[in-house]
Amino acid sequence: MKARIVDIFYDSYRKLTFKLVRKHITHMLISRYCKGNGIEIGPGSVPYGRRSNTIYLDKYKHFQHKPLKLDIVSDAANIPRPDNSFDFLISSHCLEHHADTLKVLHEWIRVIKPGGILFLILPHGLRTFDRGRALTRLEHHIEDFGKKVEDNDKAHLDEFIRISVAQAQPPWLDEARYPDGSYNFDYMFNHGYMHFHVWTQNEMVKVLQYLKLEILQVIDKLPDRNDSFLVISRLPIDSPVSGELP
Repeated sequence: MKARIVDIFYDSYRKLTFKLVRKHITHMLISRYCKGNGIEIGPGSVPYGRRSNTIYLDKYKHFQHKPLKLDIVSDAANIPRPDNSFDFLISSHCLEHHADTLKVLHEWIRVIKPGGILFLILPHGLRTFDRGRALTRLEHHIEDFGKKVEDNDKAHLDEFIRISVAQAQPPWLDEARYPDGSYNFDYMFNHGYMHFHVWTQNEMVKVLQYLKLEILQVIDKLPDRNDSFLVISRLPIDSPVSGELP
């Protein structure tokens, strides 16, 4: 009996330790790369950036399930700060909620200093409820930017409903429907539920390289979030121009 109790205790301890180590890896990378003063876009309830050197921006207050003071309430594509304001920018599961990926990334690059870090955590298109959707290529993003698509663009709505919503069965499903059963895009858009684009780390690396960012580290499966990948990039010190955007 004592041996069985010891085995149970050891198994629980091993699982807890493994979980803490996995979580520590992400924060270890933040400590390594995100030095100086930075900003986190879409921090949710448990931000990655430390309060001591990170300010928090979010457009959707309803995502703050626990008390978290936002420093800026604004759209991620319009940050009310001067050029080169931050040493790093962290964002987790935010970029996919915007129709014009290049426009948003260009804004994020604008506010970081030459040599600054872009620390992106994004949903992996093959390991989330978006699996089955077409992966978004660089050429698509270039076309979107050229057309100046707005965030209320409905080009991906059918695919999102047919595949993503059907697989996720989110708790807001009934609230997002009209009485006739059709979906209310404005509700999904205004609450930040819409996923416009789908990537793996490979597609995102190509996007960042197009913007002339130096890729520092890529992790296919983030240790503390199996549904996510991580790409850490840096704005070159000798390149004040952040990309080849028209």
